[in-house]
Amino acid sequence: MKSQVFTALESELGIALPTSEGMHTLACVQAAEVGNIDFALLLGGNLFSANPDTGFSERALSNIPFKVMINSTLNQTHLNGVAGENLVLPIRVRDEEQQPTTQESMFNFVRMSDGGFDRIPALLSEVEIITAIAEQLIPQATLDFSQFRKHRNIRYVIGRVIPGFEDFAHIDDSKREFHIKGRHLDSPLFNTPSRRARFTVPEITNWRKRQRQAPAAGSDLEFILTSVRSEGQFNTIIYSEEDVYRNQQDRHVLFMHPKDIALLNLEEGALVDVVNATGAMEKLRVARYGIRPGNVMTYFPEANVLIPQDTDHRSKTPGFKSVSVQIRTQQPSS
Repeated sequence: MKSQVFTALESELGIALPTSEGMHTLACVQAAEVGNIDFALLLGGNLFSANPDTGFSERALSNIPFKVMINSTLNQTHLNGVAGENLVLPIRVRDEEQQPTTQESMFNFVRMSDGGFDRIPALLSEVEIITAIAEQLIPQATLDFSQFRKHRNIRYVIGRVIPGFEDFAHIDDSKREFHIKGRHLDSPLFNTPSRRARFTVPEITNWRKRQRQAPAAGSDLEFILTSVRSEGQFNTIIYSEEDVYRNQQDRHVLFMHPKDIALLNLEEGALVDVVNATGAMEKLRVARYGIRPGNVMTYFPEANVLIPQDTDHRSKTPGFKSVSVQIRTQQPSS
């Protein structure tokens, strides 16, 4: 948490937040693998499918003896890494909320809805579940969490502590939707000392691996794998096997440049295995695609079986877009 937000949150709520160092998502899962996590409250999402190194992900989650998952949709986390006790708490989706909700668009524009229809009356909202838990764990004298049962009170605090969200504090009364301040740029001036944009290359980037070189004797040619989403999915949730964007009817595909297909003496439609030290994807169908030679592409999250646990030290993000792999031709069965 940035120091500005940390200080504003303490001041607004009149509380003292912990200052001990926390863990990012992957560090938590790595701690779980070695048995250092006793309980996990998973607030939405699909943690199993969001992790790199699929085998590691399943082992780690199974090592957590008690997990509570709050979700609106069943996903792979409910089926993998589920050793021990698991509770799945279903919630209302956004258009079933009984109070107004707000959403931030991909263009940094905040919109407000009026609430939805009461499809399943017994279902609670995510806010109601989290607030009910917090009320029982946090003394009221420390922080009265019951106030956050009302969405407008949550929005008010966000507007008071998060830079750029000042209009959020009064949106329930004003009904004015807005662009988040500082993100909507209509001129090439940026919030840096020089007012110019700054680009940073991750320090672990290995440019040598991006240069096409003949393999050493007895070794396989290496490619750089990037994983992507299809048109038929939202984050880790796959709604359709079809990918309209790339004209594919299924997801068992390895996209390659025509020159690389020829280099490996393959034909479009051939079946190949993609392997590295982390794992393997088997029987992917080769498809011609306008990708840079030396690079290949397949779908996320299936490709996580090939993604190692290495991360960029600043963002703590694994290399979902840049992993060394080798391609091996499927041998016909005799």
